[in-house]
Amino acid sequence: MSNFKLYRIIYSFNHSKMGFNNSITVEALNVDYAINEAKRQVSEVYGSKMLKRFSFKPDPAYTGVVVR
Repeated sequence: MSNFKLYRIIYSFNHSKMGFNNSITVEALNVDYAINEAKRQVSEVYGSKMLKRFSFKPDPAYTGVVVR
């Protein structure tokens, strides 16, 4: 039996000329694994060099929802 849960991770792009927020929902064992998985997926889209401009935090309203 897997203990995976759904976590929504909010990520923000920070730059002096622009910025944006978005979120991604991932399946993981806990919130730390979820943040790492979100970082991996965001780096695939935006590139690993851009990752330093992103910040990641869990969405408190949608964290640890049980997957059935």
